[in-house]
Amino acid sequence: MDYESLMTRYMQARRKVDLIEGEAATAAAQSKEIMKMCLQVMEAKALDDGLKNVPVKGIGTGYFTTILSATVANPSEFKQFVKENDAWDLIENRASSTAVKSYIEGNNAPVPGVSFSQTQVFKIRSASSTRKE
Repeated sequence: MDYESLMTRYMQARRKVDLIEGEAATAAAQSKEIMKMCLQVMEAKALDDGLKNVPVKGIGTGYFTTILSATVANPSEFKQFVKENDAWDLIENRASSTAVKSYIEGNNAPVPGVSFSQTQVFKIRSASSTRKE
């Protein structure tokens, strides 16, 4: 097969995937709204009834749980606090792949303690910014 035939087939398949995913997203959104409403009603009822969990035989169990979230609102203040209090356990270790790549390119040396890799992949970009049938 030639490039034109392959790319045409690829673009047709991609448009079909976009269509399917769009339809699925719409259907999922409707079901998610129903789920959200059911959770809100069950939560209010469980609170009114003083329950911590709600077992329903043969279906499942509703329960309360606590979700934690910690975001850095002031990076410099946070870093200073960590250093001054030796509170390194407040930080999760993760390297920025973009920054590591820039460091390697600028210094011709790897960043100590970081495993870095690059993988070249073949992709296709549409000729226009909008996908049409």
